[in-house]
Amino acid sequence: MALVMVGLGCFATAAQVDYIREFLVVFAGNELCLGIILACWFSGIVAGALAGGRLAQQVMRPDVWLVSCGTFMFIFLPGLTALLRIGRGLMGVGPGEVPGLTGLLVSGLLLIVPFALLIGLAFPLVCRLAAGMDDSRAIGRVYVFESAGAVAGGLVVGVLLAGQVTTLESICITGLPLAAGLIWFGWRDARIPALASGVLFMAAGVALLSGTLGRLDAALALVRFDQLGSGNERIGWADTPYQYLDLGRSGEQYTLFADGKVTRSFPDPYSSRPRAHLVMNEHPRPRRVLLLGSASFEFLPPALMYPVERLDLVEIDPGVNGLVEPVLDPAIRKAFSDPRLHLHLTDGRRFLRRADEVWDVIFADVPDPTTAARNRFFTLEFFELIRSRLAPGGVFVTRISSSANYLGRETASLVRTVQATLTKVFAQVEVLPGQESFFVAGDAAGVLLSDPDRLGDRYQARAINDPKFTRHHFKVLFQSNMVSDLQGQIASRGAALDNTDARPVTYLQSVVRWAHLMGETSATWLSGAVQLPVWIWYLAVLVLAAVLALRVLAGRTNRSVRARRAATFALLVVGAYGMTVELVLTFAYQSMLGSLYREMGLIVACFMAGLAAGAYAIERRLGHKPGSVGLLSIVLFALAAFAAAVPLLVTSSFLMLMPLWLEQIYILFLILVAGAGAGMVFPLTGQIALRSGHRVGPAAGALDAADHLGAAAGAFLAGVVLIPVLGRLHSCLLLALLTVIAGLVNLLAAEDSG
Repeated sequence: MALVMVGLGCFATAAQVDYIREFLVVFAGNELCLGIILACWFSGIVAGALAGGRLAQQVMRPDVWLVSCGTFMFIFLPGLTALLRIGRGLMGVGPGEVPGLTGLLVSGLLLIVPFALLIGLAFPLVCRLAAGMDDSRAIGRVYVFESAGAVAGGLVVGVLLAGQVTTLESICITGLPLAAGLIWFGWRDARIPALASGVLFMAAGVALLSGTLGRLDAALALVRFDQLGSGNERIGWADTPYQYLDLGRSGEQYTLFADGKVTRSFPDPYSSRPRAHLVMNEHPRPRRVLLLGSASFEFLPPALMYPVERLDLVEIDPGVNGLVEPVLDPAIRKAFSDPRLHLHLTDGRRFLRRADEVWDVIFADVPDPTTAARNRFFTLEFFELIRSRLAPGGVFVTRISSSANYLGRETASLVRTVQATLTKVFAQVEVLPGQESFFVAGDAAGVLLSDPDRLGDRYQARAINDPKFTRHHFKVLFQSNMVSDLQGQIASRGAALDNTDARPVTYLQSVVRWAHLMGETSATWLSGAVQLPVWIWYLAVLVLAAVLALRVLAGRTNRSVRARRAATFALLVVGAYGMTVELVLTFAYQSMLGSLYREMGLIVACFMAGLAAGAYAIERRLGHKPGSVGLLSIVLFALAAFAAAVPLLVTSSFLMLMPLWLEQIYILFLILVAGAGAGMVFPLTGQIALRSGHRVGPAAGALDAADHLGAAAGAFLAGVVLIPVLGRLHSCLLLALLTVIAGLVNLLAAEDSG
């Protein structure tokens, strides 16, 4: 049984990480899908756990059901993954469109819930088999074993297999412990389903070793690319730590796709050359230039026409360079041989943190902040870091997609927020209109230019010999009267919030703009959520907690029943607690260190390691002394204190004091601590439930359902609403308030029934 329990945790966690990666690719890297994916995952487990709790106590042969359940897991997961790869076609998403939040939710319900339901179904069956008929510590013991397996699954898929094998190969490898455990366990009394499981896994092993799984995965990835409807032939791909890249070709034109979304099309001299001259002429005498870009190679030839001493190019995704370089224009390849050019393949914020140099011009040519990863390059903390790396009189330039004339409500709000955030850092800020809104910032008066004629004068005075560009091209970019008109449109948006690492406003605004363009109704309620005052959220939590508390404390019941109800309520809250704190720390990890796509396995492994450690510590304690409602309340109050402290523990000013390697370890340690605190609650509530007269199967199902129901609510609310709308501080304070209420309810239940 130990191997079955560990294998179940390993396979489930690895599947969760693989699902997250696959959904990130299909849904354009939008991290809002994290909340929806996890909500669907935990909802499936809730349904499975409730059904499994009844099943475990009613059936005569739970071992047959368990082995059969595991066998179906091996069938469902690869099949559902394949369906996800062709999901755009099934959802009817047109060429050039990005699947909306509604499509994401429907896909999650159809493609995640069936597999997660089997995970939930298996847990009570395992508890019943591990406990026999009467063992008050059985639920906690199974939880420890399963959590230990989850740690292994997260580490294997996140560290050992990431970037080394395909998704289908990863599924086969991480399912090995569970398959071996089911075959071994079931061979004596559940031979037929054990044999079926063995045959399936042996077939998968042959496919793995022969390379068939790898070829099938590649074919499905090609189908996913073709469904973009771009008209491009895929000529290359790369699975990087940041995203999944596809390189397409149509005639002589190349297009780079990141997670299914167009990042760059080239060659494009008609837009790339004017924007390069615009950036270079915003400074009177640029000698040292830094370009933070994503496939921004066409900037190089015109920029190197200027008498610069050094041009540093930071490619924020190292995988882009190797994929794109073979098809670059000869002029760009020549630029790479220029001794003044220095290429750095690393994350832009990491590079700036480590740099000792200063630059006259820094150009952040990064994609729009449509994901939390990209939003890192538009926050107050990033702009402060940029300012510290500018030489006296230095200029910073960034951009977002816009409109040449009229800005829609969502676009104007987005431009207004970026401008307001820059104004918090720089003394001078100009916004230039066009198909891209350019933001030019600095501290020296009289340096920045927002007039095309003056830009033309500065360009002509330098005598740059570019046969494909003249001073008049600046007027093609924008007209003088358009600058004041743009300012009027921005001002009509009113006061703007600061965009920070802790509260990613432009990310949310970009999502609203995207949802509006796709005709998604979510644009309306997301916009409305931003407008709500903070006190409304606290009132909603208090009302919700009061309703649940009354349900726990109401009626004439004996002491043990009330204690069980209060413990179940606590587990519901802790389920939401674990997911919310994990997501807050995950986004903090991403803000500072950039990578999330490949490192989700490491993050999940740390959280699960904490769960296992906390559960094991309480299990050891329960072996010597039974648990109590008082001990449970103490744990809940401690969890509330930790949640309230998290925003202070991950403030950017504090993290900036650490070297990057220590910062990474520190955030992962906080994730482990959060998991340890949450892990202590399950064994305690399990023993309280069994001591109240509940039988093992139904108790395990009910508690597992409560835990994952809270996790589903926490994942959805925190990932989709609270963190983007309220930021880290209020999200964590709301969570702390709810956890304190759960602790008080447990104390009241004990006193009232005692």
